[in-house]
Amino acid sequence: RLDALRRTAVVSGLGDATRHVAWKLLLGAGACDAARYAALLETGPSPVADALRDDANRTFRADGRFRARVGPDAIVRVLTALGHALPREGERRITSGANRSAVAATFLFAMPSELEAFCCLERFVATSSPRYFTPTLDGAAVGATLVDRCVLATDPALHATLATRDGALEDLFAFPLLASCFACLPPLREVVRLWDAVFALGGHFPVLCCVALALKSRDELVASPDPAARLQPRRLPPLDASALVAAAAAVAP
Repeated sequence: RLDALRRTAVVSGLGDATRHVAWKLLLGAGACDAARYAALLETGPSPVADALRDDANRTFRADGRFRARVGPDAIVRVLTALGHALPREGERRITSGANRSAVAATFLFAMPSELEAFCCLERFVATSSPRYFTPTLDGAAVGATLVDRCVLATDPALHATLATRDGALEDLFAFPLLASCFACLPPLREVVRLWDAVFALGGHFPVLCCVALALKSRDELVASPDPAARLQPRRLPPLDASALVAAAAAVAP
């Protein structure tokens, strides 16, 4: 039955009415512990509370539907609780950042309660992207390097075109997409649809999505006088999640 759910999530996406249940199943989030969430918040404010607030106030500011459903206070609370919940050894402790705020905000937008959003976010970080939630976002950096190598292997001519600016494919394109799990690429409803497939297939899937998006944009990039600039998320066309999922699945069938 879980395989059937994964197939539905990838092929057609999940319905709004059932997505919150499906995401918890796909992530293995289990039951949400309200008392634990309250206790984490009672631990106190985050050491980077001001930065979290600034990031939360900027997150999806132009999206009226999001703003009607999710307030900045909820984003701050979820990220504060996550910071207290994560291990404190090494660099695994949460820090502020627009990418982290966008990820938390997307969970809050898709889930019916703040508690469920926190549970799913914590599980996602722990099982799929622990190195994406470090102060240096080293998981996103490694993923971006992998995107660069995959494009080189699949389309050397396109890679050579983009190599006119050192690190363009990694730094300008793949890194912000991976660090935010594509939440920096509007519209938000399409990001949610893309996450259906990400949670069904695993934390590696955004890397394939980056590769597929670069390949899908090949003609525009080759024809552009500044192809590296065209790679920046704000210059990319609106996200079409279903088309991107299909293209990413074709990269590594």
